[in-house]
Amino acid sequence: MLIVYRDSRTRTRGCSLHPRERGTFISFTPIRSGMQEYGPNIVGEVRFARQDGGYYVQLYDRQGTPVGRTGLWRTETKAKEAARRLAAKIGGE
Repeated sequence: MLIVYRDSRTRTRGCSLHPRERGTFISFTPIRSGMQEYGPNIVGEVRFARQDGGYYVQLYDRQGTPVGRTGLWRTETKAKEAARRLAAKIGGE
């Protein structure tokens, strides 16, 4: 497990557990490149389905378990918008 903290610019980055570090510490599964936060405690990554010719976003919770997936969209931007809506729906439950 990787320890990260959220700084004032709302970006997540790896850091040491030094007590003088500013920000609040949270435990999180390692974020692969391309992962983006879509809602509170929900991250996701955009994937391209070659056979279907479209983009979708796979959403994960803080522990790294898949919690949802958007449908196929022609553009990456549309898939990200759908992921934000889905994350809001999942987070609101």
